[in-house]
Amino acid sequence: MTEMTLHFEVCPAAKCSKKDVITAIGIYSSTVDSGSRTDTNQIKSYIWNGQGNHNSKRDLLFYLFYGNDGSVEGFAEFAFLHTSRVLILDYLCTKKRNHMLFYNFYHMVLQEIENDLKKRGLFIEYIVTELSLARVEGKLVDRDSNYFRHLLSNEHFKLLKYPYYQPPLQLEGESEAYNLAIKRYTTDLDDSLFLKKEEYMQIVKDIYNAHYLEWFSGLGSGEQYGQIINKLLAHIESELPTASSPEPIAFIQCKLLDEGQCPKFEVENYTISVERKHHRRKIAVISIWLLLSITTAFVCIFPIFAQWSATLCSFLTIISGLISIVTFRNDIFKR
Repeated sequence: MTEMTLHFEVCPAAKCSKKDVITAIGIYSSTVDSGSRTDTNQIKSYIWNGQGNHNSKRDLLFYLFYGNDGSVEGFAEFAFLHTSRVLILDYLCTKKRNHMLFYNFYHMVLQEIENDLKKRGLFIEYIVTELSLARVEGKLVDRDSNYFRHLLSNEHFKLLKYPYYQPPLQLEGESEAYNLAIKRYTTDLDDSLFLKKEEYMQIVKDIYNAHYLEWFSGLGSGEQYGQIINKLLAHIESELPTASSPEPIAFIQCKLLDEGQCPKFEVENYTISVERKHHRRKIAVISIWLLLSITTAFVCIFPIFAQWSATLCSFLTIISGLISIVTFRNDIFKR
């Protein structure tokens, strides 16, 4: 019986034939949800023509993934931000949603990028990627982001729960609430990873200005897009929660994410408004519990209610217990 050896290759898109690039972008178009997709004509133009020389802020990197028979199996877009030393995983698509293809492609591209940057004395501190929070009837509906959540959990990414919005991918588009997933490049298992608000904002500003704004500046729309970026940054800073908020990083892991739902995993970002809503809900629960407790004591103590006090006390005790159980359950699932 002959053993079949799998052989994959990655190649910078600029060094590939136009036919292969078009095939790869076709894979990108068929796998990335429309709300998260950059205009394919802009991508092709950047690969073949560039947007001027490399600047000191960012390197934009495109790769094709080749299979055994030389066929194009995937497309990837990364960006390296020089100031924050952040590597952004924009897109990583394979012809079929296959774990083996994804992980091979992911690690091979990372190795290529790392080697290229080292030659220029550049080093990666963090890898980040954006995950859509788009929902329909309470379920996450961005298939690509749901797929990433599951796969990136095995790469030990963590979820930043500070407020974040993906800037519009077109001038007339809308910004959408997203999660940022992050890992330290040099360490797989790093439970100590924690970003202060100031560090977080530095990364977000670098993503917005050196990545998004740089792209639209190359398209001749930098001034208009800069106004959008500035409004988003001001909005995020106004929504940053207080220092007393829970640690804003959580592991990404849930088997049900393919279905767009997970009862033990809350994707909602922490903001001041969310923090206030949770605070008001806790006050309401405690108030109801105190009211029921006082009523129970009143009924049980005074003889005027003797005829039905036992039944009423039992009923009120059960209600109070249920409130405590629900509150405890919600607190556990938010951790």
